[in-house]
Amino acid sequence: MDIGYGVNRYHTDKTMTYAFGKALPDEVAAIHRRCVDIVDTVAPLLHLGNVASRSYETVMAGLEPAFLENFMGYGTRKVQ
Repeated sequence: MDIGYGVNRYHTDKTMTYAFGKALPDEVAAIHRRCVDIVDTVAPLLHLGNVASRSYETVMAGLEPAFLENFMGYGTRKVQ
Protein backbone atom coordinates (compact mmCIF):
# COMPACT_ATOMS: atom_id res chain seq x y z
CA MET A 1 0.00 0.00 0.00
CA ASP A 2 1.43 3.40 -0.96
CA ILE A 3 -0.13 6.38 0.81
CA GLY A 4 0.63 10.00 -0.02
CA TYR A 5 -0.54 12.94 2.03
CA GLY A 6 0.18 16.56 2.88
CA VAL A 7 -0.29 18.80 5.92
CA ASN A 8 0.51 22.51 6.06
CA ARG A 9 2.65 22.43 2.87
CA TYR A 10 4.57 19.35 4.06
CA HIS A 11 4.13 16.41 1.69
CA THR A 12 5.28 12.86 2.16
CA ASP A 13 4.37 9.29 1.37
CA LYS A 14 4.54 6.00 3.17
CA THR A 15 4.70 2.54 1.71
CA MET A 16 3.47 -0.38 3.82
CA THR A 17 3.49 -4.08 3.05
CA TYR A 18 1.07 -6.44 4.73
CA ALA A 19 1.09 -10.24 4.83
CA PHE A 20 -1.96 -12.30 5.68
CA GLY A 21 -2.50 -15.93 6.46
CA LYS A 22 0.88 -17.01 7.77
CA ALA A 23 4.04 -15.73 9.41
CA LEU A 24 6.75 -14.13 7.32
CA PRO A 25 9.71 -16.32 6.38
CA ASP A 26 12.76 -15.76 8.60
CA GLU A 27 14.70 -14.19 5.71
CA VAL A 28 11.98 -11.59 5.13
CA ALA A 29 11.76 -10.78 8.85
CA ALA A 30 15.56 -10.35 8.96
CA ILE A 31 15.49 -7.96 5.99
CA HIS A 32 12.72 -5.97 7.67
CA ARG A 33 14.78 -5.72 10.88
CA ARG A 34 17.75 -4.50 8.80
CA CYS A 35 15.56 -1.79 7.26
CA VAL A 36 14.43 -0.70 10.73
CA ASP A 37 18.11 -0.54 11.73
CA ILE A 38 18.77 1.73 8.75
CA VAL A 39 15.96 4.07 9.81
CA ASP A 40 17.36 4.10 13.35
CA THR A 41 20.80 4.99 11.95
CA VAL A 42 19.68 7.78 9.64
CA ALA A 43 17.05 9.43 11.88
CA PRO A 44 19.56 11.16 14.22
CA LEU A 45 21.47 12.44 11.18
CA LEU A 46 18.45 14.28 9.76
CA HIS A 47 18.63 17.67 11.39
CA LEU A 48 18.89 21.30 10.37
CA GLY A 49 22.33 22.05 9.02
CA ASN A 50 23.27 18.50 8.11
CA VAL A 51 23.73 17.85 4.40
CA ALA A 52 21.39 15.10 3.22
CA SER A 53 24.03 13.55 0.96
CA ARG A 54 26.29 13.02 3.97
CA SER A 55 23.52 11.15 5.78
CA TYR A 56 22.99 9.03 2.66
CA GLU A 57 26.72 8.29 2.35
CA THR A 58 26.94 7.35 6.03
CA VAL A 59 24.11 4.85 5.73
CA MET A 60 25.26 3.40 2.41
CA ALA A 61 28.81 2.88 3.72
CA GLY A 62 27.46 0.62 6.46
CA LEU A 63 25.46 -1.71 4.21
CA GLU A 64 26.66 -5.12 3.14
CA PRO A 65 27.06 -5.82 -0.62
CA ALA A 66 24.50 -8.65 -0.49
CA PHE A 67 21.94 -6.31 1.10
CA LEU A 68 22.66 -3.59 -1.49
CA GLU A 69 21.82 -5.93 -4.38
CA ASN A 70 18.14 -4.95 -4.25
CA PHE A 71 18.27 -2.01 -1.84
CA MET A 72 16.19 1.01 -2.94
CA GLY A 73 14.66 -0.97 -5.81
CA TYR A 74 15.01 -4.19 -7.71
CA GLY A 75 17.55 -4.97 -10.39
CA THR A 76 17.94 -1.97 -12.68
CA ARG A 77 14.83 -0.27 -11.25
CA LYS A 78 16.47 1.51 -8.31
CA VAL A 79 15.92 4.95 -6.88
CA GLN A 80 18.73 7.21 -8.02
